[in-house]
Amino acid sequence: GPRRGRGAPPPVSAANSKRSVFDDFDRIEEEKRKQEEELIRRREEERQEKERQEAELIERRKREEAEAARQTHRREEESKRRAAEERTAKPAPVSRSPGNHVGGSGHKLVDMLHNSNSDEWGGTGDMMDLLPDEA
Repeated sequence: GPRRGRGAPPPVSAANSKRSVFDDFDRIEEEKRKQEEELIRRREEERQEKERQEAELIERRKREEAEAARQTHRREEESKRRAAEERTAKPAPVSRSPGNHVGGSGHKLVDMLHNSNSDEWGGTGDMMDLLPDEA
């Protein structure tokens, strides 16, 4: 018979050709749909993965911030403690209250009484000096 050109489709009857065109069309559509679904699924997976990573990042950042806060707190406590130790280590100031006698107790009221007694009345610095002498 007559030679067909290479790559030419085999001859088909009209009825046949119609059906196969539709079959192809359906197959192509099906293929497209599958690819589309695959793409959507992959995209969804990627999105979830990204969200998971972001969530992890946020978690890690929270943990790091909490840890940093704890460290800061520890450092503050440490320096407070050190400051307190330094304060107690320093010799007590001579007198914290106003008055002109040396070596005050650092207690305002007592020093005040002490001062007024010893300065004005030549008292002993005892609280009893405040009481009037018995008549």
